[in-house]
Amino acid sequence: MQDTAAVQRHKRCTRTDAMRFGWQYCLLIVWAVWWGGLCFYAIVVVPIGTEVIGAVEQGFNTQQVTRWQKRVIVCVSRLLVG
Repeated sequence: MQDTAAVQRHKRCTRTDAMRFGWQYCLLIVWAVWWGGLCFYAIVVVPIGTEVIGAVEQGFNTQQVTRWQKRVIVCVSRLLVG
């Protein structure tokens, strides 16, 4: 009987570990997409936007994008922490 309880405990720990790994993997993917979007915006969109619409207007666009990026990272950070 003790062997059966030990095996069940082991299965339960393994399932919990797998769920934790899956959750962390999903959050890592979300963070990678966010980071990739940030880099793309900084490398491609800002220079092109500055050429097309001017520096001041591009600054206003960047301000709006930055607000959304902050919201996303706050949500992901809350999920990672707790």
